[in-house]
Amino acid sequence: MVKSLRPSKPTALLIFHGEEAPDYARLTDVLMIDHYPVPWLPLASFGQHVGLGRAALGPDKPLIAVVQAFDWNYFPELLPAEKNLRPPNFAELRCMTYSALTQRANGLFFYAFEAGGWRIREHLETWDAVRRIVAEVNERLPLFEAEPLWWPKLHAFGDPERRFNAALQSSVSAVLLRVRRGTHATPAGDYVLAVNTSAWSQEYRFTSPRPRAAAAPVLAETRQLPVEAGWLADHFEPYAVHIYGPFGN
Repeated sequence: MVKSLRPSKPTALLIFHGEEAPDYARLTDVLMIDHYPVPWLPLASFGQHVGLGRAALGPDKPLIAVVQAFDWNYFPELLPAEKNLRPPNFAELRCMTYSALTQRANGLFFYAFEAGGWRIREHLETWDAVRRIVAEVNERLPLFEAEPLWWPKLHAFGDPERRFNAALQSSVSAVLLRVRRGTHATPAGDYVLAVNTSAWSQEYRFTSPRPRAAAAPVLAETRQLPVEAGWLADHFEPYAVHIYGPFGN
């Protein structure tokens, strides 16, 4: 019925629970996942639900991840039993943004929930964090438009007891992305995006997609990681994001 009103327009449906996506995947042209976890749910649940949405849609249908950019304190009627609520900080916002990319979201939407007493521009820390992250996404747009690739990845954690995050998925999510049309900030080539979705520091190792290379540059960082016996190893602060490459095609 909705499609019959504007047959030339795409329909979009927004849901909170990614596990419900199979019920709607065939009905809508675009699916949006708006899972707002901070701080009452584990941050890892954001990527988990975006991933469930992608699994339901298949590889081709558009998926938009909606990132929390507000404070639940201003909407107590929606979470009446929760205490110590707050807005997401910069590291959490950035982690959710890149987690969406690891789960193959095609788009991002930062939801400010401008209702009640919350106005994002009056909360300078949140507003500045969103602006910084959006600027970073625009600077690295080829990465967000890249083609995901498979490679025979093996990985290991310095502390095996912390290898799973609060959603019982890998604490560090690592994906291989191919940028075909690069820019000065993000040259063409293959990149490994690795996101720590846990609240603790991690020592993380993974097999390089180019095991014969001597080292891998770290995007926007003044360092390189040596490739030792085909492996790369790095330290991750809580919710940290590292991007390795370009490796070249």
